Amino acid sequence: MTALAINNLTVELPAVARRPLVADVTLQVGAGEVVGLVGESGSGKSVTARAALGLFPPSAQVTGSVRVAGTEVVGLTGQALRRLRAEQVAMVFQDPRASINPLRRVGDFLTEALRANRGWSKAKALTRAVELLTEVGIAQPGVAVRKYPHQFSGGMLQRVMIASALAVEPVLLLADEPTTALDVTTQAEILATLLSAQAERAMAMLFVTHDLELAATICDRIAVMYAGRIVEEQPAQRLFDAPQHPYTRGLLTATPKLPAGGDAASSDVAPLVPVAGRPLSLAENPAGCAFAPRCPIVVDDCAAATPVTRVRDGASVACHRADELIGRDA
Repeated sequence: MTALAINNLTVELPAVARRPLVADVTLQVGAGEVVGLVGESGSGKSVTARAALGLFPPSAQVTGSVRVAGTEVVGLTGQALRRLRAEQVAMVFQDPRASINPLRRVGDFLTEALRANRGWSKAKALTRAVELLTEVGIAQPGVAVRKYPHQFSGGMLQRVMIASALAVEPVLLLADEPTTALDVTTQAEILATLLSAQAERAMAMLFVTHDLELAATICDRIAVMYAGRIVEEQPAQRLFDAPQHPYTRGLLTATPKLPAGGDAASSDVAPLVPVAGRPLSLAENPAGCAFAPRCPIVVDDCAAATPVTRVRDGASVACHRADELIGRDA
């Protein structure tokens, strides 16, 4: 079963942006699969992920299809949309403090959806909330449900948000940079919690991040976005070992690496090579490939037309020089 199927999704805000927020995005996440969506800020990752919840910007013009467990989300409204969010798909946002009411106890936050959507009694919902907090590693969950959000650290509060997402037993979990604001140790713990819950439930997960190495570690497949378009998609390890698109290669080259001995002070540490130029703003909508001004292998065709996505041997690449990059003749 396909948990998430996005086909030719385009989201535009003509009054605000000259180019689409996302353009012709096609992406699938199978049941039990973890797919990474990677790109720099402003590439359209979050807009793509939130489309699965029907969370489009006000006044957005949306075309294409977004299906969650077979249900079409584009155009869905009212009770049908609320039912989808209550039963099929859930999201863990980047900043937990921006997603929870600071004036309510954590137990009230966790039980509200269970009582409203499933008709559970307060006692039954509270019992389930304690079970969920235990699952995500909250110490003394019976005490934790009576606390307020400000009494939790950032990492602990993110665990509460994960528990909230798991409460609906979703088919699809959307994780929008859930570890960005956390220290490295806490980040690893949160990722372990997410992956454990995902594996136990055979749940599909779309993991949004700007960290390509992190995505390669935890994801089955990775899609790389640039200026609202998916420019490359491959199985995670293959993409990391043999990136095809120049932008993907640039992201990997710009990643810090230690020598084999792990000595950060060693003279053998390779210098960082940043991606040249700057990202495309929403006020710009050039013809051709959006990455062309920054591309080290640009040719005349790159400025003339938007590249078509080529699919070959499990790799999809949107580049005018895709045949050369994939290493095969057309």
